[in-house]
Amino acid sequence: MAAGTTEDLLAGVERGLYVQRLWYLNVVDPETTQLTGGSRDACFLVEEGRLTQPVAPARFSESVFGALDRLDAISGDVLAQPLMNVWNGCVSAPAIRVRGFRFGGAT
Repeated sequence: MAAGTTEDLLAGVERGLYVQRLWYLNVVDPETTQLTGGSRDACFLVEEGRLTQPVAPARFSESVFGALDRLDAISGDVLAQPLMNVWNGCVSAPAIRVRGFRFGGAT
């Protein structure tokens, strides 16, 4: 999979969410890699490949292996985000696009 830019990742989304920062992650089931977590801020609705409006933070529950199985794009850009309550701490990662990653309640 060739790395693109964050804009390239957005261009491939008809309708979805752009989440720049997660607030926390907790392990639900280590055997299935099930995590629960929440978005913090910088969440936007994506329509036709463009950020259109801010959305409220939401929770999710997802398997790490399931999300990686549905990963269809990755950015070559690596962003650093500060870690809350960790002095001088941060995490660095590329942006990814995952099909079917659900925030909020089931539909």
